[in-house]
Amino acid sequence: MVDYPDTRVRELAGLINCAFFHRSSSLSGPTPSNIMDLDLSHNNISVIEVPFFEPIANELKILNLSRNSLSEVSPDNIGQLRRLRCVDLSHNRLRVVEPTTFMASRKLRAAYLQHNKMADLSPTIFSSQTRLRYVDVSHNEIETLPEQIFQRTVMEIFKVLSPVAVS
Repeated sequence: MVDYPDTRVRELAGLINCAFFHRSSSLSGPTPSNIMDLDLSHNNISVIEVPFFEPIANELKILNLSRNSLSEVSPDNIGQLRRLRCVDLSHNRLRVVEPTTFMASRKLRAAYLQHNKMADLSPTIFSSQTRLRYVDVSHNEIETLPEQIFQRTVMEIFKVLSPVAVS
């Protein structure tokens, strides 16, 4: 696990590529290929540069970006995380999660999206997640949900606090 909470990072650009993570003859710490759990919560992150997660895209299983200042996530910045099982994007300023953001994350089981500013969710946002069991979108501005949003999942728990119409 790599833990960077409360470091007040504003932009994710080169953190994972820093020397600490590169294997050398004198350094036996984690390499980008074996980071499976990354906690970047409680910072002020507002931007995720496109190549940031590339070095760990094939191994990362748990990503915590909660309590930051993100307004959007896309397939370009977190969409390449193929083994992702749990993503926590709660307590941000997310207005949009693009429909194909989680397309490559076919093993996703839990998505924490509560306490954001999302007004709607795409009908295809979870179309590739046949193992998805838990989604929390409570405390957003969502008024209607597409009927087919969880069509291919094995959803067990879906949290939304305010009354939501299904269309």
